Amino acid sequence: MIRLDFPGFSGEESLQPISWDEWFKAFDENNLALVYQEKTARGQQSNFNKLISRDRT
Repeated sequence: MIRLDFPGFSGEESLQPISWDEWFKAFDENNLALVYQEKTARGQQSNFNKLISRDRT
């Protein structure tokens, strides 16, 4: 499973870091796309992100 984590959040103790090469290899092999939100509706910085299939319509 691939997950994004941000400093100070819950993944520090439970997730294993991987290299960018490993990340992009898994990303491509699983035909993934990254959906993200830069700002919330109130204009604040958002950490929302989701990995989805590129085949999804």
